[in-house]
Amino acid sequence: MKIADRAAAFAAAFLTASVGAAHADESADPSGCRGAMSVVEAVFAALDQRRIDGLEDLFAPGATVVHDNGREADVRQTAQATLAAPDWPPRQRALSRWRATCLGADVALVTLRNDVTFTPAQGGAFSRVYQESWILVRGKAGWRAAHGHYTRVDGR
Repeated sequence: MKIADRAAAFAAAFLTASVGAAHADESADPSGCRGAMSVVEAVFAALDQRRIDGLEDLFAPGATVVHDNGREADVRQTAQATLAAPDWPPRQRALSRWRATCLGADVALVTLRNDVTFTPAQGGAFSRVYQESWILVRGKAGWRAAHGHYTRVDGR
C-alpha cells in the first residue's frame, strides 16, 4: 500500500477510531502500538543530540514534518536545518499524555504533549510546550514516521 493510500485510509479510519479502536498508554499496550511510540521518542533523541546520520531510517519514504510556524519540510530539510542552526542549545524534554491508536495493522496515530526547556550557553533558559501528532506506518522494517505535526500551545 502506497503512502498516499495509507493517508486516505487513515483519514477514513480516524473518523471511526472512537468506536472500537484500541488505545495504548504508558502502562499498557493492548493495541500493539508501543513500537510506534518508540519511533517518535527516537526522533526527538536524534534531533536533540544533532545525530542526523540515522534520522532517515526513522521515517517512511516521502515523510513530512509541519513545524509550529507552519513550514512543511521533508526529512532531509529537517536534518539540514538542524545542522545549520548556529545556536542549538541543550534541552530537557518531558514527553507526556501519550496516546497511540492503531488504525488497522499497519497505521498508527500517536499524540503527545512535548514540554521543552532550552538552556542557551549565554543564559536565559526558556520553555516551550507543544501538542504533537504523528502518523506512523508499519512495514518490513517496522514502524516509521510518515508525518509529524506540532503546534505550540503555551500561549506565545
